[in-house]
Amino acid sequence: GYTFNSAKGMRNNPFAGWVLQYDLNNKVSLGGELYIQSADRVAGEPYALFNLGGSYNLNQHFKVLGSVGYSLIGEDLLIAYLGLHWIS
Repeated sequence: GYTFNSAKGMRNNPFAGWVLQYDLNNKVSLGGELYIQSADRVAGEPYALFNLGGSYNLNQHFKVLGSVGYSLIGEDLLIAYLGLHWIS
């Protein structure tokens, strides 16, 4: 993808990611992601992240999602995410 960012001190930048996911059963999925991005700030640097995460299907309409990851190269980043996905 590509981000268009015209804010002061920021820059446009390309990014890409690859995911490998495995469904353990009809409730639980686990996976890993490699994500790379060029610098998004004028004084920033490019980075690559590796995340591990998963999801749990609560019922036919709700799923809990989560992941945690750390930078492999570039900026020193720790990323975490927890969310609730509503399926209409």
